[in-house]
Amino acid sequence: MAAEQSAGPLDSAFYQPADTFFPAQAGLALTYDDLTLSTLYSEILPRNASLDTELAGGLRLHLPIISADMDTVTESRMATGMALNGGLGLIHYNMPEKQQLKEVSRVKNHVHGLIQEPITVAPDKTVGDVIELIETKRYSFSTFPVVGNDRKLVGLLSGNVLKPRYAAKQVTSALVPRDQVQTILESQLGADPIAIADQFFTDHPGINKLLVVNDSDELCGLFTLSDIERITTEKLSQFRPARDDHFRLLCGAAVSTPRNDDGELDRERIVTHIGALIERGADVIAVSTAHGHSKGVGDAVALIREAYSDLPLIAGNVTTAAGVDYLADKGANIIKI
Repeated sequence: MAAEQSAGPLDSAFYQPADTFFPAQAGLALTYDDLTLSTLYSEILPRNASLDTELAGGLRLHLPIISADMDTVTESRMATGMALNGGLGLIHYNMPEKQQLKEVSRVKNHVHGLIQEPITVAPDKTVGDVIELIETKRYSFSTFPVVGNDRKLVGLLSGNVLKPRYAAKQVTSALVPRDQVQTILESQLGADPIAIADQFFTDHPGINKLLVVNDSDELCGLFTLSDIERITTEKLSQFRPARDDHFRLLCGAAVSTPRNDDGELDRERIVTHIGALIERGADVIAVSTAHGHSKGVGDAVALIREAYSDLPLIAGNVTTAAGVDYLADKGANIIKI
């Protein structure tokens, strides 16, 4: 904690406490360049400082900064960067709803501890089909579990064979067969799956994928060595990413509030889209306009709160205490000022 230190006479001549300075300058127009913040004596080391804040139940940030839900500011790239540095990004809604879902998915899938729903390919596809899939979906990875219609694991298709020269080959003739794929039973993961996976990769040099299956040999998830190494490094870092309970990056999304022809809020469309965002992993939903202290925003917040009682909900923008009270009474957890 900071020790009690009285200001010296020279400091007192140049610096004033904020609660003294600003009332005295009430009639004077000031810019940032007109002011200097003075530093005071402290015994707090940087490594002991904490900026952690809890926006709503279970929604914790290590850096109390949220990027705006504007189409010139936040899409998946910004939201990923914000979360990696401990903050939060709100993906704007000035795009087709399906595209917004994809943007949220890109953030949530950035680095997983356990990828619970890995992208898979079917055994009846060709290598060319998989190459086209990667190009179309812009996947940043090139190794795929191969599963049948029954979700049972057939093998693993390595990125090493995804070359145009092999385009005509069937996936079944290019994959690593099931009996050569490293797997672990879901029931063996225990309370700390990351530690289990970390130890596995340590014990198996050269292996960089560990597939998780159930007792019926159905695919349940996937660990990658690169993810585990990043997680391990992250634990030692001064800058901690903001993550959910599944070790995915936090991500928020703003939603529009469309109305029917009769002028009423289109409840079905709003609730359905928010439900889809939640399924993709969105941690918080935002309803924000330039003037949030309005009946339209209040009605939208109340509608969403009725449909999703436990959802962290941001609303705004407001400039008065009355506006904060209004949106909070309607059901918002977090108010944008």
